[in-house]
Amino acid sequence: MNVGSLIKQARLAKSLTQEELAEKVGVQKSAVAKWENGRVSEIKRSNLKKLSEALELNPNQLLDKTNEKPINDGLSEAKRKLIDKIKKLPEDQVQLLLQVAERIQ
Repeated sequence: MNVGSLIKQARLAKSLTQEELAEKVGVQKSAVAKWENGRVSEIKRSNLKKLSEALELNPNQLLDKTNEKPINDGLSEAKRKLIDKIKKLPEDQVQLLLQVAERIQ
């Protein structure tokens, strides 16, 4: 997967528009569109950190323009899906889920 596709996929997974992501990073919407469409060869370092934080990605994933696989963090696909769902929950539901998880350990 190229960097542009990775950015778009991560943005959509967080239910962000290009405009919302641009606001989080401090750039124009057109910059996000260019990143996603591969019209920028390199993302400025000043934007790289903010972009990786906004999308919760490892900055190294945004540096590689090849099809190299993302860094393996040792999580199974099921655990990744669970984490993604938890990120979207309100805090009170996260606390409830934590209580349930502690009981089943």
